Amino acid sequence: MKTKRFFICCLVFIVVLAAGRFLLLRESQLLHFNVNLLLAIGSDMLFGFFIISLVYVAKKMNRVLPYILTVPLLLLFLANMEYIYAMGDVINLRDLFQAADAQFMQGTFSRLSFPVYSVLLLASLVFLIISVDRRKIAFRSYRVSLRQLVLYGIVLLTVETGFIFLMGNNWEKVSFTQASLHNGMVDLFYQKEVVFSEFPSDIDSQIYGVSQIKDGALLLPPEAAEPKNILIVAMEGIPGAYLEANQQFFGTDNKIRLESLERIKENTLVVPNFLTHNNQTIRGLYSLLSGGYPKLDASTPDAYEYIQNPQSVSMLPQELKARGYQTAFIQAAPLDYMSKDQFMSTAGFDTIIGSEGFHSSISFGWGIDDGAFFDQIPAYLEKLEQGEGPWFATLLTVGTHHPYAIPPELEAKYPDRKEAAVRYLDESLSRFIDYLQTSGIAEDTMVIFTSDESHGVTGQPYGSNWGLCLVYSPSINGEIVNAGAYGLKDLKGSILDFVDKETDSEDIGRSIFRTYLREEPVLFASHYSGDVFYMAAKGEVFQLDNRNRLYTIHSANNQLFSKDYTRTRLTDSNMKLSLTMYKQYLNQSIIDPFQELTIISDKLFEAGWGDYFSITGGQYLTLPARSYVTITMDYEWLEPTEGDEITFYLDAEQNPERLGKKTLDSTSAGQGKLVYTFYNEEEWASYNFTLRASAFADTGKLKVNRLSINFPMEKPEQPAGASTFEPYGQNAG
Repeated sequence: MKTKRFFICCLVFIVVLAAGRFLLLRESQLLHFNVNLLLAIGSDMLFGFFIISLVYVAKKMNRVLPYILTVPLLLLFLANMEYIYAMGDVINLRDLFQAADAQFMQGTFSRLSFPVYSVLLLASLVFLIISVDRRKIAFRSYRVSLRQLVLYGIVLLTVETGFIFLMGNNWEKVSFTQASLHNGMVDLFYQKEVVFSEFPSDIDSQIYGVSQIKDGALLLPPEAAEPKNILIVAMEGIPGAYLEANQQFFGTDNKIRLESLERIKENTLVVPNFLTHNNQTIRGLYSLLSGGYPKLDASTPDAYEYIQNPQSVSMLPQELKARGYQTAFIQAAPLDYMSKDQFMSTAGFDTIIGSEGFHSSISFGWGIDDGAFFDQIPAYLEKLEQGEGPWFATLLTVGTHHPYAIPPELEAKYPDRKEAAVRYLDESLSRFIDYLQTSGIAEDTMVIFTSDESHGVTGQPYGSNWGLCLVYSPSINGEIVNAGAYGLKDLKGSILDFVDKETDSEDIGRSIFRTYLREEPVLFASHYSGDVFYMAAKGEVFQLDNRNRLYTIHSANNQLFSKDYTRTRLTDSNMKLSLTMYKQYLNQSIIDPFQELTIISDKLFEAGWGDYFSITGGQYLTLPARSYVTITMDYEWLEPTEGDEITFYLDAEQNPERLGKKTLDSTSAGQGKLVYTFYNEEEWASYNFTLRASAFADTGKLKVNRLSINFPMEKPEQPAGASTFEPYGQNAG
C-alpha cells in the first residue's frame, strides 16, 4: 500500500511539474507541438525524476533533509517561469543577489503570474516527501546503510551536474531550473577567455565605426526641422516587435501591437533595426544620454561611475542646456532606486521627478501605473511650456515591468498579464498623444518613442535586445522608414544632429535622421545569459556565448530581425579574440576599482509619524577582491522634538552579517555618521544593499549629506564619533 502511494505521488508530481511548461507556453501564446517541445518535456521529466530520487535518498537519511534540498530547486523553477514570462529568458544565478534589495523584492513579488500552479507544485512535492517510507527502500527487504545512501546521493548529484552542463541554457529545450543552473555553473567554472592588458590605438573605430554624422543623407525635409522642443518617451521593456510597421518590414508577427502609435504613423520616422545594448534600465538610460555603450556585463553600471567622474562624458542634457534648453527627467518609479536622481542631476537635468510626484489608485511595487503617469504628465509639460526657451524632457514608464500594473477591469479581459499591461500602456499612450495634439504641444515638439531595455521576444536569438524607435512630429509627412541599424547609443548624436546640424555633424557616429551608404558595427549583450553579439552587417551577427564559443547568426531577410535564422558554430579564432577584446574594452571602469563611490549627496528626506521610506537601493556594484567593503552615511537629523525616534535598516543579505539596524532618539539631533563594514574575499558583481528608515516623529527631516561605499585593502579604523549598525532579526543575539 505504501509503495503504491509513493508511485501515485511520483506520477502526480511529474505531471504537475511538466504542466508548468504547457501553462507558461499557453499564457505566452507560444504553445506549438514540435521537436523542441518534445525535447523540453523529456528534460522536464528527467529533472522530475532527479527530484524524486533526491527526495527518496534524502528521506532515508533525515526527515527534514529532502525539504532543504528540493524546495529551493522548485522555487527556482517557479521563479524562472515568472522570469521567462516577463523577460523571455532564464535567471542567471548571479541575478538572484538582486533579492537583497527591498525595492526589487517589493516590485517583483507584488503579484505572481502563476499563483495557483505554484501552490499545486509545492503541494505535490510535500505529498511526495511524505509518501516516502523511511524504514526501508522499496522492493528490498533490508535496510540500507548510511554509507550506501551517501554514495547514491553523490552519484545522483554527479549525473545531474553532468546533465546540466551538457544540456545548455536554452529553456525552450531544457528544464527551466537546469537552464538556470547551467548559467551559474558556467560563471563559476568556465572562465577561459584571454585577458587583454592593453588595446590597439584604433579600437574606438573598430567598435564605433569611422563615419561622421554628416556623411549621411538627410531623410527629413527642411520644414520637418521646425519643432523646437524634444520629448523622449522611454517605455519600460517594450520591444520593437510590438510595432506593426516593424512586423511588416521584417515579415514577422506578434499578437501585441501598439495601436496608439499606428494612429500617428503618417507623421513618423520608424527605425525597425533598433537595438538596446544590454538589459537593465540604468544601463539603457546611460547609453541613451551619453551616446556610448554601456558595459556589456553585469558589473557596476557606468552611471554610478559617471557620478564620481562627470568630466568623463558630455551628456545630452548638458549639451542641450548649453544651447538654451530647459531640461527635465520624469519617471514613474521611485528615484532612490539605482540612484537615478543623483545620476540625472549630474547629467544635467534641472527638473527631476519620480513616483513621489504622482498619485495612483493601483498598488504596484515598482511605482506608478502607466494610466496615472500619462494622465498627470501634462501638468509638468505645461510648466516647461511656460518657461523661457525650448525644452527637453525624458519620460520613463514602469507599468510594463513584471509583474505589471493593470486595473482589475482590464486584467479580467486578458488571460495574459503581460499583454494586458501593454494594452493598458497603449490606451494610456493614446490619451497622451491626444493631449499632445489638442494642446498644441505636438506642433512644436519632436517626440521620440523608445525603450530603456527589451523584455524579450521569444523565438528571436537576441530578442532581449530588440528595442523600439519611432519619431513623431506633425511636420513629418508620411511614414518614413530608416532601414539602417541603430541602437540607443545613437540617439544622443541624432538629437544633436536634429537641433544643430552645423555644429555637431562632424562628430563620429550615425543619426537616425540620415541614411548611410555603409553599415557600421553595433555591439550588444544580454547579462541574463552572458552572451555578447557583434553586428558588422545587418544580415550577419556574431555571437560569443558564455562558454567562449563563437557562432554566426544569419537572418533569412538580411535584416537584424527576421522570422527565420540560421545559426552556425565557427572556429574563427581571430573573430573570437576581437569580440573578447571589444567586451573587455567596453567593460573597463572609468574610475579606480578601489575608488570610493558616492551613492547620495545632499538629499533631504521628509517623513511623518510611522512612515517607512527608502534611502537607496539597486546599486549593482562590483566589489573588488580582498577588500573591506565599507558603507558610510553622513547624515543630519533636523529639528526633532523630545520623544522622536528614527530607525535605520540596512539590508545586505549577501554579507555574512546580513542585517543591520540603528535607532536614534531625539538626543541624537544634528549631525552623525553610521558605518557598516564587512570583508569581501573574491570579486563580486551585482552587489546590492538597501538602506531604509522608519520615522516616529510628527515632522521628521533627515538630510543625507553623503552616503558612500569604499573598498580599503586593510581593515579601516572606526571614525571618531561614528556609530555602527546593530544586528537584528535572525542574527540578533
